[in-house]
Formats: sequence, structure tokens, C-alpha cells
Amino acid sequence: MCDQRPAKALIDFTVSKQSLPQKKRVRNWNLKDLSGNPSTAPHRTPMDILDLPTPGRNTINNLRNAFSPSQFPPRAVPTSPRQLVQAIRQLLSLSPPPPFMRLYGYHNRYATHQTTESYNVLLALSIRHNVYSQTRRLIRDMGSRCILPDAETERMVIRYLVSGGFWRDAWNQVMKRYSTVANIPTNLLLELLGSSIREYALPKQNRLKRPPRSLGRKLIMRRPPRRLVPTDALRPIFDRFATLPMNEVVKLPLRVVTYVVRDLIRTSREETALILTQNTIKGQAEELSPTRVRFLQDLINTHLSDGEINVATFEKKKKLARELFALHYQLRPNARTGFLISRYLAKSKNRGMLSYIFYKQYVAQWGPMVDSMDIRRRIVKYAVLQRKHGIAQEISELPPIGELGLPHGRSSEDLIPLRPWRSMYPQKGRKTRYWRRLFYRMLARRRHSYWRRGIKPQPKKKKTQIPPPTAPR
Repeated sequence: MCDQRPAKALIDFTVSKQSLPQKKRVRNWNLKDLSGNPSTAPHRTPMDILDLPTPGRNTINNLRNAFSPSQFPPRAVPTSPRQLVQAIRQLLSLSPPPPFMRLYGYHNRYATHQTTESYNVLLALSIRHNVYSQTRRLIRDMGSRCILPDAETERMVIRYLVSGGFWRDAWNQVMKRYSTVANIPTNLLLELLGSSIREYALPKQNRLKRPPRSLGRKLIMRRPPRRLVPTDALRPIFDRFATLPMNEVVKLPLRVVTYVVRDLIRTSREETALILTQNTIKGQAEELSPTRVRFLQDLINTHLSDGEINVATFEKKKKLARELFALHYQLRPNARTGFLISRYLAKSKNRGMLSYIFYKQYVAQWGPMVDSMDIRRRIVKYAVLQRKHGIAQEISELPPIGELGLPHGRSSEDLIPLRPWRSMYPQKGRKTRYWRRLFYRMLARRRHSYWRRGIKPQPKKKKTQIPPPTAPR
């Protein structure tokens, strides 16, 4: 049952009753209750207060009164830290959500209910929208009000430093926690290593202008050079990862291990990366979930994505993949594994024949699960460059991947036909946009050449529509 008790207006507007007709005032401010009486208003939540309309005059005063605790209904005022966090999350669920400064002002009205969790919500929101000045203010407020940070706050600080371009200071923050092997800050490592994909590609307007204060302590901010590779800051931890015992490696998330292996390979430390990968696979359980199998496949494929382009590297990577997949009986190569191995034949004279032999042996050994259109296109390309047009024609005439089917289980011979997802849902990626842009550019140049030569393009002939046959009477 809805509450039928009369309530006062939520915002004390300065417009008098005599200056506005009663119908117009009710239509504009919507202060009707469920019974239709204009003198009462239904119960509202803090979300409704931010969405209330404001009159043309005294707008600033009304917005200030909207955040006043005395203007809230008694049941809408947060009475505990948990209710304050829930109110902020409800405000963020609006469409569109209120501006950040309104949330910041609403949060400051209840200083007695502010906790680490409420600050974490605002920190994540400010970093997401690149409002770095407000991020610095929130961190400074936490230090001045003696609110202790937790693991989530430390992760937000790392994300803030990385987003601002201060990679070395973010690394120093992680190393302060990485004092002992028994206390591995996996959340900080995941935040730091996962952000290294961007390679410090930040525009100038998004970088920080002055050193912030982090949790009450002033940081020594050294602006890195423009072309600094973030992997240079990760070198102090690489040797430590290679010497970790197996029971500590198992505790690390597989995503963190993948990022570390990727950065190790980038810095020419393949032996350390191989040791870490072998320890990670050997320390897994006997039965793996499909998610862990997929992560381990990506971890092995990371070793196959970098190397010198020649036949010797091709044989070496093929042998390495066979050894790593043999460490666990549930691990099998996927479609990307063969695609990465075949790239090392690009500069060989017999690349067409070698890639064709590798493809036939690879599919015969592991089944149609490892086949893909990417590796087929690469074989056709190599065969045409070697002038082996018979191989190119044979690969081109193979049935599509969707018509081959996938094996159901490990021991069953039944095949499940695949749906033609590519035809049902056309790709809308970068390649499609590129080819569309190239087509229209060529079309414009063709029209321009016609105009210069004085040739008038002839309009297309309309197809004559044949009338449908009439039914005999």
C-alpha cells in the first residue's frame, strides 16, 4: 500500500502562491499525491530530488537547497554508511546519471556516514571520466578525515597514476606492498600489468599537471619521457617471478601470469617466461574448468607470438607448443595456435608448400577444432606468392568452417553442425569500416576522373518488373 499521508514540498521555491495559478503550479512541479490533491506530494527518494525541475529564477539557491539534509523526507535521509552507499549507487543507475559534482556535493552533506566504500565508488567514477582534479580532491579528503584505505582504494590509486601517465610512481606504490613473497598484492599487479597494454599513449590534455597527494603523503612525481615503454619499469620484478615456488605460483591469477609472461618476452627474457609458464601448468589441478583451459591456451600462445621470422624459428615454436601442451592432458591447441606458428614461414622460399604440409598434419592430428579461415587465407597467400596455384585452389575449394562441424566431447565421433554466425551477424569491425571507406574513396576518384575527361556516367538501367501471373478464373 502506498503512503497516503500529506507531505510538504521537497524544495522551498521562492515563487509565491499568488504569482502562479494553482493549475499551472501543479502541472509544473508535479506536487500531486495519489488522490489528486494539489496540497500534498508523494514520498520521494534522493534520486527524485536530483531530477526535480527548477524555476527560471533563483536556480542556484534551489540547487543548493536540494542537497540540504533538512529538505529530505525523514525516510529518504541516509541514517547509516550502508544506506549512503546504496543511495549513491541508485543515483548512478539513473538514465542519464547526475553529474559528478552533484554526487560529490551529495556525498559531502553526510560527513558522518562517509566510509572507505563510499569514497571508492566516487574514485572509480572520477577515474572513469578522467576527472583527475576531483580524484586528487577525493584522495586528499580521505587523508584529512582519517579514513583508512583498503585494497580497493589502493587499486584505484594505481589506476589513477597509470591513467595520468605516472608509470614509475605507480610501480613504486606496488613495490611498497611487494615486500615479501607471502604477501603478493595480486589486485595491484593485475591493475598495473593489465594497464600496460596502452603503452603510455595518452593525449596531453589527459596528463596530470601537478603532483597529487596520495593518502596523506606527498608523492615525488617524475614525469616520464614521451616514448617510455612501461615494461622498463617492470624489470625489478621479473627475476623474482622466476624464483617463486610452485605453491606461490598457483595462488596467482592466470591473467596476471599471462601479463607477466607477455612482458618478459617483450624484454627478451624468454627463459624466465618459459620457467614461469611450466610451473604454472604443472601446478594446476587434475581437472580443469573450461575457463582455466582457455586461459592456459592463451598463456601458451603468448610464447608463439614473438620471434624472428625464419624456418628455424618455425620448427622451434612448433616443438615448444608440443612440449607445453603435453604438460596437461586436458590442454589442446586452438585455432589461433596454428595461425601463430605459420607466421614464421613468411620469408621462406617454399612457404606455400611448407605451410600446406603443416596445415594438413596439424588438422589430421588435432581435428577440425584447430581449423580456421585465418590460417586458410594465409596458406592461399603463401601459395600464390610461391606460384603454387594448385595448392591455393585446393584450399579455396574446402568447405566453410560452419559446414564441417565440431566434435562433441573428447571420445565421441558425432559432429554438431555449426550455425553460420558470420552470415547471420555481419562483422562491424575495423576491417569492414576500412574497406567501406576505401570503396567510397575509389568511387569518388572514379567520378572525378569522369568529370575531368568530360564523360558523363550513364545511369543504371532499371530492371523491368514482370507482373505476377494472374490466377485463372
